[in-house]
Amino acid sequence: MKTSEQLNELFSALSKAQESIKNAQKEGYNPMFRSNYTTVTSVLDAVRPAYIMGISIMQMPEMDKLITRVGHSSGQWLEIETPLFIGEPKGMSKMQAYGNAVTYARRYALVSLFGIGQEDNDGNDGNDGNHNEKNTMQKKENLNKPLNPSPNKTNINEKPVDRRQGFLDSMKKLAAIDNESYVNLLGAAGYERAEDVPEESYGKVYKQMKEAMDKVKDNF
Repeated sequence: MKTSEQLNELFSALSKAQESIKNAQKEGYNPMFRSNYTTVTSVLDAVRPAYIMGISIMQMPEMDKLITRVGHSSGQWLEIETPLFIGEPKGMSKMQAYGNAVTYARRYALVSLFGIGQEDNDGNDGNDGNHNEKNTMQKKENLNKPLNPSPNKTNINEKPVDRRQGFLDSMKKLAAIDNESYVNLLGAAGYERAEDVPEESYGKVYKQMKEAMDKVKDNF
């Protein structure tokens, strides 16, 4: 992070602004996972009280990173860099893939700088908790089931492990960390849906997505 020599007036204004800044609403909707996510627009709406305090925001993409500068009318400022994760575009232009990465980075940077939470439109995150609890119970039930009810017999009709389903299940776990980040990163990799990823690219795409989502998880 880069800053001006003095920050007292900027931090004082930020402190007052944060008294009025509310959590961003999850206005976006992903039909694939039937879940809501926070858009850049809703995050910008959430930080509007900062403008009254003489605070301004600039976000500028520079090749493989996004520069976000928060300035104050006194001339004081601070600046952070957010990396842009851009994969090989498939099904979209290179500019569209780049735009997806920039959109994600803008939201991520603002949420981090202003300490903004993300909640459902009804102000209740309980649905996500119930969903996670249900998944946890299902996983426990699966663990209690024997892998082979007849270990001494070989079932010649037994199907091999479905690699595609395993990949999709793993991708859904990544999406559960932060759905909008997942959607933007997948788009930056060149795919609209996980189902669009060819089998030969499963390992590469999953590795890239997991590394990026792990960083998201560490910073939320």
